[in-house]
Amino acid sequence: LEDAELVIVDGALSAVQQRNLEEALKRKVIDRTGLILEIFGERAATAEGRLIPRLIRRAFPAGRKISPAPDRNQNPGKFPESDW
Repeated sequence: LEDAELVIVDGALSAVQQRNLEEALKRKVIDRTGLILEIFGERAATAEGRLIPRLIRRAFPAGRKISPAPDRNQNPGKFPESDW
C-alpha cells in the first residue's frame, strides 16, 4: 500500500466512506463504478464520449447520498411500504 497511488474497492462506496478511506489511507480511493467511468472516459475516442462520464458523475451524486437505515422495529409485524 505504501507505493500505491490509488485504491480501488470492489463494491459501492458512499461519499462518506470514500472520504474516510481517502483520509485514513492518504490515497485516492474509487469504487467499482468510479473505475468503470475512469476507463470509459480514458478510452473515449470523441469529445462526446469523453463528456459522458463527466455528466454521469454530476448526475448521480444523488446515488451517493446517505439515507438512514429503516428502523424495522418501529412497527413490529408490519412491512415498511418501501419493501413492497
